[in-house]
Amino acid sequence: MDNTVAIWSCEDWELLALIDEKSTGNLGGLCFHPSEYFLATRDDSRNVFKIWKLDYNLMKKAARNRTISKNEPSYNIAKYEIPNISDTIRNKIKQNAFDVFISYNSKDRRQIKNIAKALISKNILPWLDIWELQPGLLWQKELEIQITKIKAAAVFIGSDGIGPWQNMEQLAFLMQFIKRGCTVIPVILKDCVTEPDIPVFLQTITWVDFRKSSPDPLEQLIWGIKGTLV
Repeated sequence: MDNTVAIWSCEDWELLALIDEKSTGNLGGLCFHPSEYFLATRDDSRNVFKIWKLDYNLMKKAARNRTISKNEPSYNIAKYEIPNISDTIRNKIKQNAFDVFISYNSKDRRQIKNIAKALISKNILPWLDIWELQPGLLWQKELEIQITKIKAAAVFIGSDGIGPWQNMEQLAFLMQFIKRGCTVIPVILKDCVTEPDIPVFLQTITWVDFRKSSPDPLEQLIWGIKGTLV
C-alpha cells in the first residue's frame, strides 16, 4: 500500500499493524536481531532513515483485540500497553490532541508510566517522551512543538529530584503559562520520603501529592489538567 508499512506475523500470516510512513520499498524492511525486532524505513521527503523498535507480543495482543485500519494504525494504540482504550482516547490519538505534557526525571520512569496509563484510563491523553518521540528525529524540536500546543503540563518530582532537562522544560512552560494561561502542575511522587526541593517558580502553585491517599492524587491531577473536579 502507498505510504504504508504493513507488519505481518509469519506464524499465522496475521496482519499485526499498519504504520503510515512515506518509505521506499526497496530500502525499508525488517532488520533482525537475536532478541529484538527492528523495522528500518526511509522518509524520502526528508531523506532520513528511521529505526523502529517493535514489541511483537504487544502488537499481537492489539491485533487480536481489534480490527486494524490504515487511518488508525494498531501500533499507535499498542505502544500505550493498555488492552482496552476508549473511543475518546482513540480519537485524541488520531488528532494528536494531547491533554497534558509530562515532565519527569528519567529515574522515575516506571512510576511515570503507571500514572500515564492511569490517566489514559480516565480519558486523559498524556504526552510522554518514551511513547511519542519518533526514532530518527531531533527530540528537542518535537518538545518545542508540544510546549506551544499542549494546554497543561505536569512536572513530576521524585526522590532523585528534578532532572536536568526538566528545568529547561519548566522554564519554557512558565513562559507559556504567562503568555497563554498554560496550566503547570507540580506533582510529588510517592517515593519522595523527604520534603522535595521544589523550584522557586513552582512553589506558589498548588501541587499534587501522591504520598497522600486523600484527597485522591490522581483525581487531583485530572482536576488540574481539565480544570474541573472528577
